[in-house]
Amino acid sequence: MTLSKMTKDTTPVTPLKVVNNSQDHHSTIEAKKKALEEQKALLEAEEQALIEAEQKTQEKAKQEQLTKIDSLFQNAEMYENWAKEELAKKPHERDNGQAEAYMEIARERKAEARKLQLELGIQSMATEPVETNETDTQSRHPWWTPFAQIGGLFLLLWVCVQGFFDTQKKIAAHNAVVEPFAQVRAHDLDSVQKLFFEKMTIGTDLLIMLGIIGVISPVIFIYIVPIIKSKRDFLNEFNNDLTAWQRGLLTSIILSAVLLYLGLSHSVRM
Repeated sequence: MTLSKMTKDTTPVTPLKVVNNSQDHHSTIEAKKKALEEQKALLEAEEQALIEAEQKTQEKAKQEQLTKIDSLFQNAEMYENWAKEELAKKPHERDNGQAEAYMEIARERKAEARKLQLELGIQSMATEPVETNETDTQSRHPWWTPFAQIGGLFLLLWVCVQGFFDTQKKIAAHNAVVEPFAQVRAHDLDSVQKLFFEKMTIGTDLLIMLGIIGVISPVIFIYIVPIIKSKRDFLNEFNNDLTAWQRGLLTSIILSAVLLYLGLSHSVRM
């Protein structure tokens, strides 16, 4: 081996430079992730804004529906009051057809309001109260109905009086043809006088009681006397403020008290 050859073989070789790009690649990925997160946050914010806007719109629509429901119920109550005022008039001034028209409008308003309540989920059909129209029965009665009822009572009284005197005549005819021990004692005009005296006493007691109440408490007197009209009286509250069950209970109590009083008045010997 020569010296020149040795020199050629020992020439240094420049090594390849290796570039490390792992750090730059990691930074690029982090930047993309951050950009995606920012975009995601922006989309979520926009979605939340849309949801809130939709909720506000729904709440506004619901509030408008609730306002409409209240207005319908108030409108129905107004027409019901008009119908009651019409029915409270004197028979010759009352227009039952107009009162029925008012009640029909009130029923339509209430039906529309309950339909809106059902749509909003406020009230279901299963729990919807059954409405009873308290003025329907009154509006269907003609103006002459109370006069016919009073006339029927007088007719019944006349039949009873005729039967009383006819029976008296039959008893007198029977006693005329039988022995004294077989005769029957008949009620006569003396018995009728006792009956009228008893009723006169009852009427007098009633007037005295009202007079005492009028002196002690005029407010109660005005409240219970039906011919005196006031803002709050017994007849008006009985028809409009009490429920059907309360009216039935109060009527039963009053009738029982009256029957008891009449029964006790018959038991007193005069």
